[in-house]
Amino acid sequence: MGRKLLVFWFCLQLHNLLATEGLSYYRKLLQESENNYYAAKLLYEKTNNMSVATTPVLKGFNAMANIMLCKHEVNPILKLNYFKKGKSSLEEAIANSPDNIELIFFRYSVQLNVPAVLAYNSSLKKDRQLLFSFLTGDIKTKQTDMELYENIKQFMIAKKIYTKEELENKIK
Repeated sequence: MGRKLLVFWFCLQLHNLLATEGLSYYRKLLQESENNYYAAKLLYEKTNNMSVATTPVLKGFNAMANIMLCKHEVNPILKLNYFKKGKSSLEEAIANSPDNIELIFFRYSVQLNVPAVLAYNSSLKKDRQLLFSFLTGDIKTKQTDMELYENIKQFMIAKKIYTKEELENKIK
């Protein structure tokens, strides 16, 4: 009994380490995977293990890995399969954690960039409003995860969704 409890405790600690300190690692891999197939493949391999993808956020990273693999795939059938799997996993993760801003950010960035023919854009307006509320919310919200806050802010500015001035005026 004591040994099983010790093993359970160790697995829980490992899971917590991956779910907290590992987020920066997964975020960096995700950013690199946009232009690097090997980073996308590594992100997929790291998050495809079911013992790792037990939280909605990690499931979201796995979904994004599939979507990034889709971006690098040349075979149209495999490309569509990666996209469908990623989309399905992302929507499932959001259903399990609907207030998770990182997952909302993932969906928004995908819907903003996929071709219209895939008809995956139904949450753009709602997600944009949620992300804007996150960016302009009280300082405590931003301090919970400053790295995520900066990633979202830089994305919105780079995609010309908002200007730096618009965000700074609303933040004050």
